[in-house]
Order: sequence, then C-alpha cells, then structure tokens
Amino acid sequence: MKDYKTHMGSLFLTSLAKKLGRATLQHIRSLASGIFAHAVNVGVIESNPWHDVKVLGKTKEPGETAHYTLQEAEDIISALVEHVDCQLIVALAFFLGLRPGEIQGLRWEDIDSDPDEQGLRWIHIRRAVARNVIGETKTTSSVASLPLIAPVLIPLNLWRAKRGNPVEGWLFPNAKSKPVDLRSVIGRTIVPTLAAKKIEWKTLYAGRRGAATILTQLTGDALAAKELLRHKNIAVTTDKYVKAIPRLC
Repeated sequence: MKDYKTHMGSLFLTSLAKKLGRATLQHIRSLASGIFAHAVNVGVIESNPWHDVKVLGKTKEPGETAHYTLQEAEDIISALVEHVDCQLIVALAFFLGLRPGEIQGLRWEDIDSDPDEQGLRWIHIRRAVARNVIGETKTTSSVASLPLIAPVLIPLNLWRAKRGNPVEGWLFPNAKSKPVDLRSVIGRTIVPTLAAKKIEWKTLYAGRRGAATILTQLTGDALAAKELLRHKNIAVTTDKYVKAIPRLC
C-alpha cells in the first residue's frame, strides 16, 4: 500500500470507463478511497493516494433503467398463477417497493397476524440478505413498517396456506431452511414462465421503479413514493426511480 500512487488509481478507473457507468465508477472510487483512508487512520500509510484520483477521459453515459406499468405488473402476476410464491415476490416489489434483499430477508414473524384498530395488517422490514449473507437493511431509514394492501395480501395468504400456515421461519426458504436465492427463483421459474407467454421480464428493481412512478402519478408529487421506497432524500426518488409520466388528457 505504501507504493500505491494517485496516478495508478486514475489509470485503473480510466481503464474501466469504457464498459462501466459513472455511478459504478464512483462506487469503485469510494470503496478504494475508504480502504486507503482506513490504512491512514491505523498508521499503515501517511496519506490517501485515492483522494485526487480521477477518470482521465469521458465516461460511459448511464443507460435508461426499466420500470413496469401497472398493467405490466398485473399481467406478470396473472401469468404466474401456478407459482404463488413468485406472484408474492413480484407483488412485494411492485406494490410495496421492496428491494430484492429485503424480500429475501422476510420472516413470517415480520407479518402481523391480526388487523390493527384501523383494520390494517402490516409487514415490518427489519433485515436484508445480500449475497446470501443475512444482515442489516441498506440504510437505517429502510427499516420500516408498511401496510399490507390487497394485491399483496391475497398472494401472501395463498402462499401461507400452501406452506401449511407457518407462524415463524423464512417467508421464502430454500431446501436448507435458509433464505432462498431470488436469482435462482427468477432464472428457474419466473423468466421461463413469462417467456412462454411472451411477457418481458425487466428485473425486480423495475417493479420498485414502477411503484414509485405510479404513486407519483396518482398523488401529483414524489413524496409518497419517497416514503414507500424509504429514501432519505427525495432527489434519489425523483432522479433514479420515478420514470416519465404520460400526460393525462
């Protein structure tokens, strides 16, 4: 680490610029800078060579991210009628805006069994799974309770009944009673089922963007979408998740 120089980091980032977007490059830069900053703080090196690292040239323009319309989400859920667990996974992403890791991290204990005084049942986001490691949510603001609306509650009840009405354990367990890898569920079941019916799959995050877009369209601003997606800053919601909203005649 003592031999690492600023120009090495700049050349490294520049070599990645042709195939990676700006956001990814920034994540790499932040990670590398954090590693060297820690080395400075524990006395391994005197200064952080990544402090002034830059990309020496143009960066790749970020591509347009996909989202689902309400009709597309409903078509997907209908097409997955023989796979109620997959219906629930899609509903959690589109109607409640959950991240894939948050869906993997759900347990039956996180779901209220009985309605509250207002007649609502709630789902509590308490953890997430990343690369099959159970841990905390992405941010502290991601820990939240969300009301279970009908499009989610219906497949949830069907899935619970199919599993034998469990009251504890992972919502989507694998054969070893650990959180299932959603990538395997998507690749093994969701994508082939939709492909057979000529329905495009755009990823679970497209459902999260769809939720933000629909809420913004219905309410006239992005505040409700920010609260559902549990972002700290509304700019993240508007810049990254709310897609173009068509004008209503």
